[in-house]
Order: sequence, then C-alpha cells, then structure tokens
Amino acid sequence: MGNLYIPECNNGILVINGTYYTSRQLDLDNMNSEAKKGVAKEIYNYTKNNPITVLILNFKVNDLYFYKTETQLSIICNILDLILSNNMTPFTIDINENLFYYNHKLNSLITKLLAKNFTIKKAKIYLHHSLHNKDKE
Repeated sequence: MGNLYIPECNNGILVINGTYYTSRQLDLDNMNSEAKKGVAKEIYNYTKNNPITVLILNFKVNDLYFYKTETQLSIICNILDLILSNNMTPFTIDINENLFYYNHKLNSLITKLLAKNFTIKKAKIYLHHSLHNKDKE
C-alpha cells in the first residue's frame, strides 16, 4: 500500500481530495456505476465516523484534476445521496473546486440537503466548455 492517504478530521474539517483517489490508484473514469457507488460509500463512512463540521470534496492533486468532469460529478452525487439518505446531523459541504456543469441531479440533491439545514458551498461550479450542452442532449 505504501503511501496510502488516510483522511483525517482536523478541528471538524474533513478533506477528501485527489490525493485520496490517486493514492489508491483508483481508475475512476473507467469504473462502472456500482464501483463508483462503492468508492462513495467508503468516503461516506469517513463522514459518519468523524465529528465533522465541514466536508471538503474535490479531485485536485497539486492544482491538477485527474478525472473527467462526468466522473467527478458522479462520485459527488453518490456521496451527497448517501449523506442525504442517512439523516446525518447537518454540516457544511464544500464542493467549490470542481469542474461541474449544470446538472439536474446535483441541483436536486443540493436543494434537498439545504432543506435539511446543510450548508453547501458551490460558488465555483464551473461550466466546462466541452460539456456546455450535456444536459440538453
């Protein structure tokens, strides 16, 4: 396993970033949806086993993104869905540093989490130029 990155909760802040995925040599872009759900479940387990106030989710390693935007979106939606469906105590979820495009599922999950008093930081959800019309297809 060598340099396996184990996320730690520091002062209530839990960061899951690209180092988490790359240290496990996860080929997220080529995983099927069930395998991606398994990765999301592993990350969710960190949230339920730590007293967190802020969860930061991104895919950056040294300012580089290692996975496709669609993959990032899938993993984030799976994590948010698990948090939503397990009636957790509300906390802040920061998904600012991702290359998302407009997506109905993501927006629906965010709306439902906000209704349950979660705080979602999503100000920097970028419109990735190559996926501009993805939802219109």
